[in-house]
Amino acid sequence: SSGINAEYGGGWPEWVWKLHDPYTIEEKIRCIISKISPHINLSIAPTDPLMFSYWLISSMPFNFDQRVAMLHEDSLVVRLISQLQHLERNQLELNYYCAVCSWEIISSAHLISMSTDSPFYVNPSGHVFETITAYSLSNTLTSPAEPTERDSWFPGYAWTFINCWCCLSHLGWKFIAVSPDTTPSVFYGVTRSAVTQGVRENRPRLRREDLLDMFARE
Repeated sequence: SSGINAEYGGGWPEWVWKLHDPYTIEEKIRCIISKISPHINLSIAPTDPLMFSYWLISSMPFNFDQRVAMLHEDSLVVRLISQLQHLERNQLELNYYCAVCSWEIISSAHLISMSTDSPFYVNPSGHVFETITAYSLSNTLTSPAEPTERDSWFPGYAWTFINCWCCLSHLGWKFIAVSPDTTPSVFYGVTRSAVTQGVRENRPRLRREDLLDMFARE
């Protein structure tokens, strides 16, 4: 044990030091991501804990306030612990729901990472969209319009619009690979403002008939 104590800086046991070891915390985070979102490609994530913490901010579905708080945190260890705690709470199956009618849109298990950069994208009109990417969605409708590669945020992919099946709100875009050799062949980008996050069993949802009746009254 004297060797361990010398390595970790004195009389504290190894487990105490590992509670605040950034490499250990990073490994815990990687395990949680693999469990709740197995389709996220962690091989593209940096191995350095500092860069890994910034990659998490840009790639994981934290909300705006959470991201700002993490960026303002000067301590790497505190930032990683905060990220670990948020992801641990997500193990309760915090899915994404339509912000208008509360129908489920994205399961946390279907999230994927399609970029190592920021999740913010700008369209030709200058509008900025924080975008969540997933390989599968629920309760959505795809536009019948022909997919186009014009102004695509993802080279090699054509896009078309997607809407909520129930309330028809615009949710984001479906991206289709132009080449049959491109992987994944299809994925979806959902704008963060169109959805809210919560636990499945605690989400009341409107029926489509109720919404149609509301619109008819107006």
